[in-house]
Amino acid sequence: MGSDMKMFTVDKFLGVRESGDGDTELQMGMASKMENFFVTDDWNLKLRPGLSRFSIGENREPGQILDVWAGAVGGSEMLIVCDFYGGTDRIFCVVNKGNGEFYYSRQEGVLGLTDAENSHVSIFDFGGDIYIMSAGNIAVYEDGEFTAKEPYVPLVIAGAAPAGGGTTMEPINRLSRLRRITYSADGESTAYVLPPEAVEVTGICVDGMAYAVDAMGSFSAENQTFTFLQAPVKGVGNVEITYGTDQAASGESRMEIIRCRLHESYNGSTDTRLFAAGNGTNMCYYTGPTMNGEATALYFPALNEVRVDMSASEITGMKRHYSKLMIFKQDEVFTISYEAVTLTDGTTTAGFYLRPMNNEFGNNAIGQVQTVNNYPRSLCKGGVYEWRVTSSYYKDERYAARVSDDVGRTLQGADLRKAVTCDDGIQKTYYVFLNDAEGTVLVNRYDMGKTGVWCIYKGKGFRNVRRCVLFGQMVVLFHDTMALSFAENAHVDAAEDPAGASEPIPAVWESGNMSFGADFRRKYSSYIYLNLRPMAATNITVTAETDRRGDYLEKNVKLDVFDWANVNFRAWCFNTNSRPSIHRVRLKVKKFVYYKLILKIEEPGATGTILGFDQQVRYASMAK
Repeated sequence: MGSDMKMFTVDKFLGVRESGDGDTELQMGMASKMENFFVTDDWNLKLRPGLSRFSIGENREPGQILDVWAGAVGGSEMLIVCDFYGGTDRIFCVVNKGNGEFYYSRQEGVLGLTDAENSHVSIFDFGGDIYIMSAGNIAVYEDGEFTAKEPYVPLVIAGAAPAGGGTTMEPINRLSRLRRITYSADGESTAYVLPPEAVEVTGICVDGMAYAVDAMGSFSAENQTFTFLQAPVKGVGNVEITYGTDQAASGESRMEIIRCRLHESYNGSTDTRLFAAGNGTNMCYYTGPTMNGEATALYFPALNEVRVDMSASEITGMKRHYSKLMIFKQDEVFTISYEAVTLTDGTTTAGFYLRPMNNEFGNNAIGQVQTVNNYPRSLCKGGVYEWRVTSSYYKDERYAARVSDDVGRTLQGADLRKAVTCDDGIQKTYYVFLNDAEGTVLVNRYDMGKTGVWCIYKGKGFRNVRRCVLFGQMVVLFHDTMALSFAENAHVDAAEDPAGASEPIPAVWESGNMSFGADFRRKYSSYIYLNLRPMAATNITVTAETDRRGDYLEKNVKLDVFDWANVNFRAWCFNTNSRPSIHRVRLKVKKFVYYKLILKIEEPGATGTILGFDQQVRYASMAK
């Protein structure tokens, strides 16, 4: 080989890097355009997994999906989906039994919903329980099924005399219009005065025994007095009356909590309180312990709230990070910290303090802040920002590090308010579903290199992703009425329409404009040596573009091995060799200065894994 001939090798693919300056500065192995390929753990280029249907329930009719949750329950992985169909709500539970086996269960009408539009369903776990909150009922998972639960009824006054008074105890509960008050009976009085907000009496308990209200006496809404038929016996705190307040006023307070879409456990260094936000306001609410010290999501005391900044912009994200709770708005980030506060009477209560952290960047996509490799990530101002905070949380703009520069051009044109994110911590992959007309997904293999390797997927199955969870080591995407999951052996996408046919996966990889170290010389290239991993139905198209032409011949490289998962009886093959295979592609390109190599998979059902390539380049005269 003469001195004017060189061989250039790419044995590591470095993902995509979108550039607006001619793509001349890209490293070899980095793509200027890359769609539906992803980079494997060994830096190889492979067709992305296809999408297959994921079953939520056996014989399930497609209903409007209201919310989704996935996590560990009793040592098993569980997926919970709540939807609405045929005038009633349904709850589907899928338990991963391992070895690809799943157990399905179904309940109907537990939430008592009458329509899907204003149901405000949210599923979350707290204190070892799983809750489903809705505009209908609140349900809690126990003994293998969801059961509707009444919110906690606080004891607001204790030790009152029949004529009133007493000691103030627990704050009222935003979730309930019911409240309790205990009286110390004098043995003579039959008239017991309730607080002015009482409009009805719903429960009577005397000496620890519960009685029917009508059997014990009557209530007068005019003077808020309950009159017993017979005076209760004398005692200390031996009479308990449960009363209700105005339905309309208490209902609006309840809906402030029900409309919250964000839930995060936090109480300083512990998780004994649930914080709720995301109801379209700048308010953040948190639970309190009950009288017996129980941590429950059924008790939101009325005064337990934090107004996040005076601006009316809504809270879009919450994420606990170390000992702080990070609160995201569209262009601001705050932290909430816990400190015990000693009151004047010597009692200790919880104090939560709000401090600004960043007033330039925040989060646009509500509920899409993910913790990736121990750092929260948010979507803001055309980029993905990683909040690299360690122990101190003082205000510092440098906390927000943009990690999405390689796909910055795609993000700049995206409406991030529509985006849905998911972190696959097992495969170390972070997904951003943009929900645009092309079905664009940004994929970050974040354990590869400093900021990771970025890939771009496109397909009809990614156009209307509403939620995304990790379940059974699978990434499951939820549309309005159906679910899809990535399938490693699928080379097509299940259609977005439940009744539609499968969609092919066209893939393309384009290098940058390579000058091969001499942008001042003309060059010739005749051969590409493609290194492939044998797979069933491998079909790679190789072509090029240069500064002279963009219409070079397309050369196909085909390779088949026997694979029961992809048997094609029309092209039967007995080749079982799984060792890498080198294929010489003769592609004559003359007198170029800049060369762009293009690799494509176009045939429906085709696949391919490219381990690398070598390119022979011969240098010629100086460029004119």
